[in-house]
Amino acid sequence: MQGLRIDGGRGAARDGGMPYRRQVFEWDDRDAWDRLRGINPLAQVPTLALDDGTIVTESAAIVLWIAGRHPHLLPDGESERALDRLSALDVYVAMISRWRPGRAWLSAHCPKAMASVLVTERHPVVASAWTRNFD
Repeated sequence: MQGLRIDGGRGAARDGGMPYRRQVFEWDDRDAWDRLRGINPLAQVPTLALDDGTIVTESAAIVLWIAGRHPHLLPDGESERALDRLSALDVYVAMISRWRPGRAWLSAHCPKAMASVLVTERHPVVASAWTRNFD
């Protein structure tokens, strides 16, 4: 892979044993934005650039792409406890709950979604990722 620019995807790539290269740049670094536009003309972050030239953007799409190629990353199904039956989208929703408009807004306007986020965040793998990336 040419580059993977996502914390959640980075964890999925690592857990799947996939090689990746993470590139970090400052928001005001024009040269870095120009390099990103060379891979992804829309300059979207995150961007996953595959060896065949395919570009995948959006965190959820990247996590789903990785999970589709590494099904061992997904829960086993019916034999698992409910807490272990998380989808990539559960993790994605929990992750974006930390973005604007924020968790207080989500709690006030979407209490069922926030309740789901809190269940997702109790999963040991998610809790570990959150400790590394958000705490």
